[in-house]
Amino acid sequence: MPASLRPLSTGELLDRTFVLYRQNFALFTGIAALPYVALGACQLLLLGGTRANSVGAAMFTSLAAVALLIGLFVAQGLAHAGTTYAVSALALDRPVSIGQAYSSVKGRLLTTILVSLLFSFALGIGLVLLIVPGILVLAKYSIGVPVAVLENKGVRKSFERSKQLSQGSGGRILLVYVLLFALMIGISMGLGAVLGLVPFLRNTVWFAIIVRLVVNVLAAPFLTIALTLLYYDQRVRKEAFDIEHMMTTLQSAGTTASAAAAGVTA
Repeated sequence: MPASLRPLSTGELLDRTFVLYRQNFALFTGIAALPYVALGACQLLLLGGTRANSVGAAMFTSLAAVALLIGLFVAQGLAHAGTTYAVSALALDRPVSIGQAYSSVKGRLLTTILVSLLFSFALGIGLVLLIVPGILVLAKYSIGVPVAVLENKGVRKSFERSKQLSQGSGGRILLVYVLLFALMIGISMGLGAVLGLVPFLRNTVWFAIIVRLVVNVLAAPFLTIALTLLYYDQRVRKEAFDIEHMMTTLQSAGTTASAAAAGVTA
């Protein structure tokens, strides 16, 4: 049985997150790099069109801003979906590549984007208006994306399933968020300080774009890895998923062995 399919403490879950990231660095950064690098390249290309002082340039800038916002949500959805699938495969001791991760989630991409978008919107509104609603959104609906990707559920059912699985573990989910958010801030500040030493980047629009790109590629996978492991952890605690997976694996192995034996006999 895979080592991660057992009840994990918060410390063990975070440790498992870092171990998976370190051991599969190229896989996770590669998954994140594809959409975010494409988005960053579009931002850099559009810089030239935003410098002219005219009505046409202003309209172009407005449309470009809307397009980039949509592109950001698409990039986030792609990265979340691909990373979630990759973590799931690794957690279940299955081989996975960047191409396999993307090809396996292409039918669930729109749902993933909508779940991610609605979660971000609800969280933002909750934190801006009143802190408590935002905390409740985090505690109940954080594993909506893993549900959408791994169980192929629709938007509403993904949130309902997330609420069901998260019940009783809101505090632990919030702690994971706080710790990983602090890590991402630390990485962002560190990269900003390092890239700020590069003369041609200092005090330019390029600087902000490149820092954001590098942070997304290097740091964003942490949270998705942790939430996917948390999804499996909650299923193990509430639904004995570890036993279910073991029985399915043994049944599959038995079927394969029987087929092989029949082939030899024939």
